[in-house]
Amino acid sequence: MDNLTSDEKECLALIVCEKAQTNSELQSETGKKGWEINRLLSGLTSKGFLISNPNGRWTTYEPNTEFYKRLVDKSTNSQTNSQTDTLLLKINGHPGLSEIQKNILSVMVLYPFYSIDEISKHLNIKQSVVRYQRIKMKHIVDTKHEGANQKGRWKITFLC
Repeated sequence: MDNLTSDEKECLALIVCEKAQTNSELQSETGKKGWEINRLLSGLTSKGFLISNPNGRWTTYEPNTEFYKRLVDKSTNSQTNSQTDTLLLKINGHPGLSEIQKNILSVMVLYPFYSIDEISKHLNIKQSVVRYQRIKMKHIVDTKHEGANQKGRWKITFLC
């Protein structure tokens, strides 16, 4: 990520946040010309950050989730993995949590940077369900999102 230009980071951020997924959408978001966007998208695709779905003039781009998983795996140390495993065991073994609550908490642990919208998409449920279940389990576990909306992380603390 450190080797990317600011323009590449901007395009990548717009695609990851689902604000733009095509060349023309990126043009309108950034004000850059089509050939400039094309060059940025080609570079990000060749570096493994994006996957292109070629449809001629309507090619779409999406984040390469496998690439990001490898980046996360490389950057996390064994202590963090141990803490994650311990927390997952505690979640799955807790008798006071329903299956949907366990699933929500597990996604928060495995993908601490996910928003409520991303959690709901990952689990194929509505955002309102995620919010409601967080309220229902607040006497067992405290789920707080710390930091900025896009760069924050979930912090999970068991109360009992």
